[in-house]
Amino acid sequence: MQATTVEVLSMLGSWFSGLGAILAVLYAIKVNQPQVGARISDIEYYGDCGFTIDIFNNKSVNAHISYIRLVEKRHFNIGHALPSKFSHYGVLDNSDKRQCERINIVVEPGAHMQFKFSASKLLNAYCELQNIQQVTSMTRMIRAQIAIHLTNGNVTYVELPRSQYQKMKNVLFKAACNRIDSAIELGNRYFPSGYSFKHIQQQQASILNDYEYAYKRQMYLQQPKGISIDDFWNNK
Repeated sequence: MQATTVEVLSMLGSWFSGLGAILAVLYAIKVNQPQVGARISDIEYYGDCGFTIDIFNNKSVNAHISYIRLVEKRHFNIGHALPSKFSHYGVLDNSDKRQCERINIVVEPGAHMQFKFSASKLLNAYCELQNIQQVTSMTRMIRAQIAIHLTNGNVTYVELPRSQYQKMKNVLFKAACNRIDSAIELGNRYFPSGYSFKHIQQQQASILNDYEYAYKRQMYLQQPKGISIDDFWNNK
């Protein structure tokens, strides 16, 4: 009986020793995997109403960024696969790269990089998540976040600034305002010289209708839950 107990204890000791070795190897692999951290470092109020994200690498290996895209914020970040062919718009300011197109950005150990985004650039990408251009009734905007994909499969998420949703709404509304302001300022000179009086009246009515629709959309489109207009005025 005593020998059996010793054998069992010996077997358990070997088993735990092997498990510990496996866990040590897995931990070493995890520690040495490329990974980046990210945080919002600057939020603009005027101009393009943009913001800047700092991406930093505290690991001892290079981090290769393959995609940067806009995704819906979820309680659990599961199912955010690599960008598909349907991601027609880019999100990086001053870059023509679409979300579906691979980028090759290397962040060396101990280094950091800055990426700039703007409300006008994000708007098209956001409309792929939720078409806020076609709003005819009370609609709640969804929350979104920036997903930074690495070539090894790791993804880092940064939530959009709380003020960014109102700024995207303002980009939509500003286009209609600019159009009607130009029509008022220029009068008949706003239209091509070959337009008849009747044609000009039709175009003026169309501009007014577009403005009315844009104003209703501005009122109907609500901020995501937990976000208010105060976040916009405080530029959070």
